Amino acid sequence: MFISDSETAQTGYYIAEMQLTVCSLEELVWALCHKGFLLGEDFANEELAQWLHTQCCCTDLAYRLAQSVQRKDGLIPFVVTILRYAGYVSEKEIERVRESLSAGEKWSYLEKRKKEGDLYLEGQKYYQALSSYQKLMSELPEGEVKLRASLWHNIGVAQAKLFLFDAAMESFAEAYQLIPDEDTFAQWLACARLVLPNREYLDYLGENPQVTDQSLKLEEQINKLTGALENSPQGEELEKLKEWLTYGSEEGVYLASGRLLKTLMKDYRQCYQEN
Repeated sequence: MFISDSETAQTGYYIAEMQLTVCSLEELVWALCHKGFLLGEDFANEELAQWLHTQCCCTDLAYRLAQSVQRKDGLIPFVVTILRYAGYVSEKEIERVRESLSAGEKWSYLEKRKKEGDLYLEGQKYYQALSSYQKLMSELPEGEVKLRASLWHNIGVAQAKLFLFDAAMESFAEAYQLIPDEDTFAQWLACARLVLPNREYLDYLGENPQVTDQSLKLEEQINKLTGALENSPQGEELEKLKEWLTYGSEEGVYLASGRLLKTLMKDYRQCYQEN
């Protein structure tokens, strides 16, 4: 059986734990591979088997799943049956999903929701990560101080990745107020270095000598990155672009911008191929 043999459902199936509606076996497989860790044992039910039978014409799969439910095999065998039947993912991927499901059994609902945002963040899907974190933040009970601090920290990371340094600075401050943490403060300081006027930033350092070591480490990192950029093809093109901007030549700016864009595109393709 391959996914192309299944049909698109006229009525979708809502997976409550994922807050997601799937409309085909293909979409179900995608959801299981990417968000399976969110599922609980209740996912293994005859209702899903019936939906696959009536809406996707997967009669044989529906029968196998119904049998699995009656035997009380549990969540993992139920999900593996779906993945293997679809023929869409490799055994290696199925094993990864199995491990994800096993790990998810040990997590609370809130931990699962945070993990979803973490996966978006790790996958560089920063807007999705922000949406996931902020939605979870609105659901948190008052007593979840540690998790709230972690969410604020990760929200700050996602905002910084999107160059929203003002917002990121505030998010890191929220996290630090809840649970003082050296890494969170370092992230806040880096944002402050970018956001605050130079005089205001230096005044802060002067009024808080206890952060001298952190500020020196930050400057060292900035100098390394600046040096690396200046010695790179992108740095050379940036310098040319600055010159044309200074002289006010629209043609020069256009040509320099084009060369810089080509350089960045080349680096992006190489990075994508390596990863």
